[in-house]
Amino acid sequence: MVVLDKLSDNHLMNTFRWINDPHLSKMFLFKRQVTWEDHIRWYQKYLKDESQEVYAISYNSDHVGNIGLKEIDVLDRSAETWIYLGQDVPKRKGIGYGAYLELFRLIRSEGCIDKLCCHIALFNQASISLYKKVGFENVSQIEETKHHVGNGEIVKMEIML
Repeated sequence: MVVLDKLSDNHLMNTFRWINDPHLSKMFLFKRQVTWEDHIRWYQKYLKDESQEVYAISYNSDHVGNIGLKEIDVLDRSAETWIYLGQDVPKRKGIGYGAYLELFRLIRSEGCIDKLCCHIALFNQASISLYKKVGFENVSQIEETKHHVGNGEIVKMEIML
């Protein structure tokens, strides 16, 4: 069973380990290794940032990844979403799919967001497949975005909730 909880201090060590995993860094288009000090600074800033929401994904009571919203725009009723699962997470269990269904449920219950977008590296076909499975559609393919400069082609996808 997939459960989402607000990211807390209890989730920081796993999150730090995952964002520094070379495979995940490549798939998620991270530009550099993150130090523990950088990670703590990010977390403290995140706690005060109303334009972001981050949730820990638990599967059978184990923290297996994170999912979130950034650039939340209440006037436009939109946000950008993202997800990552740790490398040691069981594959093909529907964890990403379940996490998105739960995130959609949370968003709908709050009633503040109608549209989500995501940016995915074209080579990351597993993520593209997940987003299509939960209802996202391709909007465009671009060389780079303000967040992912120099990382090759990016697919932008959107969903109306």
